[in-house]
Amino acid sequence: TMAALEEMKRKGYIRYVCVSNFTAEQIKEAEQYIQIDVQQPLYSMVDRGFEDLMSWGYDRGIDSMTYGSMGAGILSGKIRSVPSFEKNDLRLNFYDVYKEPKFSKIMELLKVMDSIADGHNVPVGQVACHLLLFSIPAFLHAVFSEAASTLNLFLYLHLPFPPYLLPAFFHQIFQEIPEYPSFHSVPAPEVL
Repeated sequence: TMAALEEMKRKGYIRYVCVSNFTAEQIKEAEQYIQIDVQQPLYSMVDRGFEDLMSWGYDRGIDSMTYGSMGAGILSGKIRSVPSFEKNDLRLNFYDVYKEPKFSKIMELLKVMDSIADGHNVPVGQVACHLLLFSIPAFLHAVFSEAASTLNLFLYLHLPFPPYLLPAFFHQIFQEIPEYPSFHSVPAPEVL
């Protein structure tokens, strides 16, 4: 498959090669055949388990375009009680955000995000997207790379608040919810 992609790229049919849900080992194996330009891991404010992989990719020149950025919908702010999903609903079986104790912790996070959103007259989901965009260097790099989607660039250029306020928003979250970093087992970002 990678050899076929390499041929398509050589012939000019494609410009970039993206892999989704690959481990570092799988990316290294794929790179024996073709340059990997972009990886697509699961990533959101409530599921940051792939930050090491994203940083590893960044160091190798591989951009990251994530999926699940709204935490299976929970970061939209529209869901405030545990929903009743069908037994085979992906949101219940693939994501852990609708299960306790994580669900209750996320509800606390949403209360803080509500105050940020209200202060800037924007939806909670927009706050979630922008906090995510600027939470780690690998993701920020992807926003500005040629291989990145124009949607992320559009989001950056149309921030409802200046980017320099984002560290203050993180600071507010970490002050009001000291255990927030333990949601996802990564250190809190440095606050200016």
